[in-house]
Order: sequence, then C-alpha cells, then structure tokens
Amino acid sequence: MADENVKTEEEKIAEAVAAKEKEWQDKYTKQVNEASKAERLKYEKELEKAKLTESERLAAEAKEEKERLIAENTSLKQEKSVTVKKTMLNEAKLPSFYINDVRLAGAKDEDELKSVIKTITKEHNDYLSSLGKQNQSTSPQVGSTLVLTNEQLAELATTNPEEYRRLRREQKEKGKR
Repeated sequence: MADENVKTEEEKIAEAVAAKEKEWQDKYTKQVNEASKAERLKYEKELEKAKLTESERLAAEAKEEKERLIAENTSLKQEKSVTVKKTMLNEAKLPSFYINDVRLAGAKDEDELKSVIKTITKEHNDYLSSLGKQNQSTSPQVGSTLVLTNEQLAELATTNPEEYRRLRREQKEKGKR
C-alpha cells in the first residue's frame, strides 16, 4: 500500500512537470510566432517597396514622412497646450489638479482659456472663503494655552503637584523653542 501511495505521488509530480513544460512550450512558441510575423511583415513591406517604380517609391516615402510629421506636430501641440495651461494655473495661483477641469480641456484658444481661468479662480476663492479661517492654520495647537497667575500656580502646586510639574515642563519646552 505504501508503494501505491509513492507511485501516485511520483505520477502526480511527473504530471505537474509535464503540464509546466507544456505551458512553457506554448508560451515561447507564441512569442516566436509573434516575432516571426513581425519580421515577415517588415520584409513584405520592403519587398513591396522594391517592386515600386522610382516615382512610386518616392511618393510612398514622402507620404510616410508626412504622416510622421503630422503625428509629431499633433504631439507637440498637445504638449504646448498642457504647458500653457499649467503656466496659467501657476500665474493664477491655483492648484495643479485644475489642469483636469473639463472647461480647461475644452478651451480652444488663449482668450477662452483666460476666461475659464478667471472663472475657476473665482470659484476657488469662493470655496476657500466658505471654509472660513479653518483653512488659515493647518498646524494643530500643541500643549496648554491656559495662562495661570502665580497665585494659581502656587495653589496648583499644593493641590495637584503632578499637573503643576507637567505645566512647568511645557513652559520650559516652549521657552527653548
């Protein structure tokens, strides 16, 4: 019975190894097929160019160059547009997340962009003013803001010495800062 269990374990291991090898084989076969397809298409394109007459070949090259230049021009226009929008947001002292505002994305020219920035600035300032003074200070107050007279401190020292020592420690730490 022990031999049967051992054999079944060995068979399971052999099956797992075979499945893994098949998986690797399939994966690399797929990669080789994709690479060979890309090479085949590349050479077919070169063969088609070789069959063309000189004028047809020059026209095809000019067409490819024109398409490349159009794509590059479009990319540069988009980059310039983003840069202009970021600059205008910085000049208006607005947070950078407004670059994703739909109104900015839809602005077609610089005049429209300026009016959209003005609108966003007004909305942003209205929002900040609606928050009130809570937006003014972002750091929490640390320690006690309680001011005690000398008599109150003396009384505290006699009634609650631990609290008195804590207050004195805070006062000394504040004095060092």
